[in-house]
Amino acid sequence: MAKNTISINESTFTQYSTIEDYERLLGKADRILQKRGLDHYFAYDQLGIALVLKKDSDVVGEVLITYLNDGDGKIAKEAYRGMLLVNNQPVEPGLSPKEIGMRYKLELVEVMNGFFLTPMQQLNLLFYYPQDVPHTRIKQFGVRFSGAVQEHRQLSE
Repeated sequence: MAKNTISINESTFTQYSTIEDYERLLGKADRILQKRGLDHYFAYDQLGIALVLKKDSDVVGEVLITYLNDGDGKIAKEAYRGMLLVNNQPVEPGLSPKEIGMRYKLELVEVMNGFFLTPMQQLNLLFYYPQDVPHTRIKQFGVRFSGAVQEHRQLSE
């Protein structure tokens, strides 16, 4: 797999992949929520996946995997049941941030209570934990492509 990409089944996605690219594999979302009057959140409830577009763009900036739904309407309602790998190691929802750092050889920074991410780079990994319990069970896992819209616009101009 190429650096700074994500793969779903045999399909690879980059920071330039659009919602249409994901729809070719996943189909149409079960729910689409708007932000400032524009389609922004695409939830695939039965798959446990949600896609978030970059601001004022059709480029997917974040892919969110639901492990524990806390009622947030922007994420998938069902838990993800597939296999997720980070650095060729399976993600286990019962790991603490420290265990994740050691297992996947990642540096994690807590940016707010229950929200950990890798330091800014082209592909950031995000780990969300329920805020009302100790950080022992992942609520969501996310991938964020940084700078996708700006670089996409520069290439297309």
